Amino acid sequence: MAADDADQALKAFNAALKKKEDTSDLQSTANDAVAKVESERDSLEKDHAGDPAIATYAPVAKAQRAWLDALTLTIDAGDQTKRVRKFIDFVTDKKIEPFTEYARQNWPDKPDEFFSEAYSLFLSDPEFLKKNSAPLYNWFKSGSYK
Repeated sequence: MAADDADQALKAFNAALKKKEDTSDLQSTANDAVAKVESERDSLEKDHAGDPAIATYAPVAKAQRAWLDALTLTIDAGDQTKRVRKFIDFVTDKKIEPFTEYARQNWPDKPDEFFSEAYSLFLSDPEFLKKNSAPLYNWFKSGSYK
């Protein structure tokens, strides 16, 4: 049954994530398995409208999607933390001081604020960033923040 396969895939994905192992293949497998559960649910709803089994199966599909989304968010948050860590290392190494009042107020206690503001400037006003911190502009332009 697809729900059992999705359950096993989600458990494997979760276990690898907790162990900080590479999860890319497991994430893909879990995503495919959950999509199959959702497809089965949609088929049941279409072909057997009013069948009481749908009332049992639909919450399973919803819960598995929520679990997959939570695991994916955990990975995304970890990537963001890595990006902020790279940013901190770069600005510290290059002795780049925050160049706006907001960034100065939050540095160094909330480095993600300086990162967010600098990245936002890179996207919305690259000339300002280049003028105020050419090394930081070049760092973003080269993709080193990824």
